[in-house]
Amino acid sequence: MASSSPEPSNQNLPTRARRIGNIIAKLGVAGFMFFLIKGLLWLAVPALLLSAGIQCSP
Repeated sequence: MASSSPEPSNQNLPTRARRIGNIIAKLGVAGFMFFLIKGLLWLAVPALLLSAGIQCSP
């Protein structure tokens, strides 16, 4: 017969796998932001140089 007392739930405790998953998720967001900013700079820097009248090629 099953007891009526609730058993402790381990779902609220941070497990090693959950912590690793959180770290990977944070790295994913940081990596996305890094490459987004890098890509925008690759577009913005030449546009700014062209608008200033500076040509990069001889």
